[in-house]
Amino acid sequence: MSTAQQQQSPQEITYNWLRFARDDYTSVQNGTFPVSNSGSQSARANWDVTTPANPFWAWAIAMQFNLTLTLSIPASGSVTISPLFPFSAIGVQLTIGGGQAIQPMSLVPFWLDEMTQRRDFDSAMLGKQSAINQYSSISTPGAPQVMNQLANWNWDGSDLVESAGIMPPLEIVDASNNKYYPGQTITNAGTAVEVLVLTVKFRAWMQLGRKLYGRQLEDLTGCVPLGDPANRPTLYVNINPLVGNQPEAVGFVAATAGTTCVTSATVPSTCNLIWVSKALDQLPDGISVGTPKVLSAIEWNTNAGLAIPNAGQFVNLIFDTAMVYNKRFHVLVNNQLPISADYFAIWYSENQANARWIHDATLNNMQEYFRKILRSYGRYLPKGVYAADMVGGEFPEFPRETPYRGEIVTSTTLAQLTGLKPYPNAQTTIRIPSGTALTNAYCVTFSLGTVPVAY
Repeated sequence: MSTAQQQQSPQEITYNWLRFARDDYTSVQNGTFPVSNSGSQSARANWDVTTPANPFWAWAIAMQFNLTLTLSIPASGSVTISPLFPFSAIGVQLTIGGGQAIQPMSLVPFWLDEMTQRRDFDSAMLGKQSAINQYSSISTPGAPQVMNQLANWNWDGSDLVESAGIMPPLEIVDASNNKYYPGQTITNAGTAVEVLVLTVKFRAWMQLGRKLYGRQLEDLTGCVPLGDPANRPTLYVNINPLVGNQPEAVGFVAATAGTTCVTSATVPSTCNLIWVSKALDQLPDGISVGTPKVLSAIEWNTNAGLAIPNAGQFVNLIFDTAMVYNKRFHVLVNNQLPISADYFAIWYSENQANARWIHDATLNNMQEYFRKILRSYGRYLPKGVYAADMVGGEFPEFPRETPYRGEIVTSTTLAQLTGLKPYPNAQTTIRIPSGTALTNAYCVTFSLGTVPVAY
């Protein structure tokens, strides 16, 4: 190795390594969930193999679910499918080398992270939203849109691979092939208990690597080394409580007393998991590359829900973790369903006057928050979801098109390492409109950031 090669910085070594790194999809785990289970930690998937110990760097986790659920609704009863279903029905937790990189939380924030990484797309859609809306065969308001008329122009290969476990983007059907959609209320008008056997098929995507400049990684920020024994990852996946009162963390809400839902006793629910990874390809003659380093790992955390006792008051949600914050998603809930806010802001301190930006209905600029979301992502977010995206800029697929660096860091040490200004008292602030009748209202935050690591 030449002197010049020996003097390369870790960043240069990693960038050079990525020039010859290919995507690999062979690190696969197949999981089966317990039968007759109503959900929670006891409904954790049992994997056929441990995390594959391959010499790869995982930059995403692709998942496919096939759930069979038995839903029982008492006579004259009803239940509502969570508006954030099916992602709300699955819980995940990631540890790296025994340390917690992702706190226990639902797949909802990862779904939101995916839809804010590129325009007009997420795993629950079949193609672009604009095209889907134009050619949809579903007329029910709020139903997931599925392209049928021009299916051959947007083919997912399901005729060849359905038997191998590849699922449609989102499908919720009962034994009679009746279709259901997130947010739908199911009512039993009969005089006896109604039992529905629901099949739920969907895909999910957990982004680990942070693609800062486009579709190719510029470094391995957030990636996970599968072949490092000291930093082996373990992903725990479980079915969340299927019936509850938190739409971001359960399958069904607003349930009449006596409503139950469990995994099927006879048809196992399954999860297929792929650690989508970068692996070194064959090198040209005379070329050698060093071993790359991650340097900054991903971290997700949640406040698990902050109670809101009064409408019309500011709800201050501090940035309380020593990491470089990239994104924060908020789910605002009242009476078991997402609700709209009339104020959303980032404050640098406890003083509203010291704010980065403010969207406030009383200033007649709240509507511009939604226009900004549409301009940036080519779509709106789900009702009750508010995103503080500090890295996406105006064009999330190519953030460098917006030079402004908006990451939030509260730690002085991290600020010095990253060249950012520290804001020890930074917070996001949200408000439920005055006069709203509140019933167990709260705001959940899901925060994504990075932290320095040695691997």
